[in-house]
Amino acid sequence: MLILILVPIPAACSSSGKTKYMNKATGIIASEGFPNNYSNNVDCGFAIWVTKAERVTLSFDFFNLEPSHNCSSDYVEVFDGMGSDGPSLGRFCGNTLPPTVETTTNFGHMFVRFISNGVGQYPGFKASYKTSCK
Repeated sequence: MLILILVPIPAACSSSGKTKYMNKATGIIASEGFPNNYSNNVDCGFAIWVTKAERVTLSFDFFNLEPSHNCSSDYVEVFDGMGSDGPSLGRFCGNTLPPTVETTTNFGHMFVRFISNGVGQYPGFKASYKTSCK
């Protein structure tokens, strides 16, 4: 007997630089090619836009990016709001699993940006998000 276990496929960043739009109550996001190494010179984002009156919580399941002083090389930055012009909730790099990040308002918007420079390639990241009424 064959038993299939369906695992959600993460929405992956791409080196094309396009933003992925996520509008489901839960989801999975990842760096380009995860779990294989990501490419150099990636700049892409995930716009999580869900129902108003909900907060978005992002939890990292795997994290291995190039380490650098002040996360100036490869990094993931999480923003409170609809884009990278919102307040930063944290910038993360290296191989330490970042803390869980939550939006500060009930507008249901979070933006996650992934940047890699032109040197070194690492496995990247995988994270899951969920929404909740607060």
